[in-house]
Amino acid sequence: MNSLQSAVIQSIPFAKTGILPSITLDYLIHPERLVPYYNRYFTKEDFYRQILEKQLEFTDERRKILYRALKRQYSEQGIVLSASEPVMTNIELLSRNDTFTITTGHQLCLHTGPLYFIYKILSAIAQVRKLKVWYPEYHFVPVFWLASEDHDFQEINHFHHHRVRFHWNYMHSGQPVGRLSLEGYRELLQTYSEFLMPHNSSITEWLKILEYSYLTSINLAQATRKLVHQLLGHYGIVIIDGDDPELKNAFRLIIKDEVLRQVSNEPLKETSEEIGRLWFAQVNPRDINFFYLGDSRVRIEKASDGTYRAGQRVWSTRELEREIDNRPENFSPNVVTRPLYQEFVLPNLAYIGGANEIAYWLQLKGVFTTHQMPMPILLLRNSFLQLNAKVKRFLEKNDLLEEILFQPPAKVVKDLIRKTSPTDSRFEHFSSQMKKLYAEIEEYSANVDKTLAASARARMVRHLKAIESLKAKVLSAEARKNDQLLRKLQEIHQMVYPNGVFQERYENVSQYYCKYGQDWIDVLMAEADMPSTNAIVLYWPD
Repeated sequence: MNSLQSAVIQSIPFAKTGILPSITLDYLIHPERLVPYYNRYFTKEDFYRQILEKQLEFTDERRKILYRALKRQYSEQGIVLSASEPVMTNIELLSRNDTFTITTGHQLCLHTGPLYFIYKILSAIAQVRKLKVWYPEYHFVPVFWLASEDHDFQEINHFHHHRVRFHWNYMHSGQPVGRLSLEGYRELLQTYSEFLMPHNSSITEWLKILEYSYLTSINLAQATRKLVHQLLGHYGIVIIDGDDPELKNAFRLIIKDEVLRQVSNEPLKETSEEIGRLWFAQVNPRDINFFYLGDSRVRIEKASDGTYRAGQRVWSTRELEREIDNRPENFSPNVVTRPLYQEFVLPNLAYIGGANEIAYWLQLKGVFTTHQMPMPILLLRNSFLQLNAKVKRFLEKNDLLEEILFQPPAKVVKDLIRKTSPTDSRFEHFSSQMKKLYAEIEEYSANVDKTLAASARARMVRHLKAIESLKAKVLSAEARKNDQLLRKLQEIHQMVYPNGVFQERYENVSQYYCKYGQDWIDVLMAEADMPSTNAIVLYWPD
């Protein structure tokens, strides 16, 4: 790993970063508040209970279907696996009833999109490693679920490299993104290659990976599978695509229950309302939580006359039931039912997601209970913040803690001034003197006329507010005197929040891979730790 071995690593509790929604933070540090909304927690003992429950619930027939689907998908996608490869080893293990999965998933973002795409997969691999230590008598496999049926093209058609946005021009008309041809991609890759000039060995390696993944694929799902396999296949990550006729056919009875009878609507809405009152409901459930896949992905809705509609298609109840039986692959779960589909297909113990994913999964316990299916243990993915060693030296020189990296620069300067400036204590003294003076004024006035006491108190409040306002102006003036410090903090803030977006949600794997190569991923893998309760700051050497 060369110089990367000297990277400095710091951990910061998520509670000190302000980057998590309140419900996810409560799940991490006050799980007792959310007991009604999850099945089991991420303790060693609860994982064992989850193993036993899933082993009873996941049938041999579903395991055989999964095994066949994985073998077929890799073969059809042109990825040849030798018997000794970690991915093939894991696929073979999945045919055994003592093998379980740890799953994460994401949209098919171009070139993996935001950094956290990779962080999610590394977190799944790290959790598998931990479980292998805890329970060596069982086998565990990390799985990446391709969200290939999603149709929000605008979310996945671009990536950033050093704040330059690269955009894939494609005439999208609402079809699932996994089925998109790669028309127009070659031109984008040419533009990107020219941008990266001159090419070092890591850039050359990265471009070869992209050329293999995208230029030898017929659609975006195949390209994304190849890209993830190239980057992380040596860690044994198994990739599964839910847009699969055999998997959908096995799931068709639940599709019927949800589309025709909406069996989980009532518990889902009740839980969502409860969470909405106490925190914030991340997902607003619909009456029917499925789409229909034709030329595009269209929402299924029940009309007032009792028929079902999806765009121009109209079915009676009996016709729609026959359609599900004959063409289950055309029914696509939405954000509510996709977790149910995933847990039906996989012998899964835990799902690893981002903060907002954890929030919406907590709305779904009633859905799993309705279908008598174990809800997986929920785990927050790792969150890495990547900076250079100069930032670490600056923090040390100015006696600043890592948590200030997540705060507005102006606030950091003001807080620093408050520690070193006498302004706070002096103005506290001024306020104290003002209170004493007004106490005397109030006493004197009340002796003349008792009704004047309230007037004196009101004037004191106004004057105390004026003193506080003046103090804020004095502190701001002191901050202006620290312009050099403020400018440096603003520069660092742009590293943490490029263009106002948190780094892991904006930057792409490419700018690090092009500098450090595969070694960069290996260092992240070594530092990934589960369960994730801290943000990890990495200071790369100059």
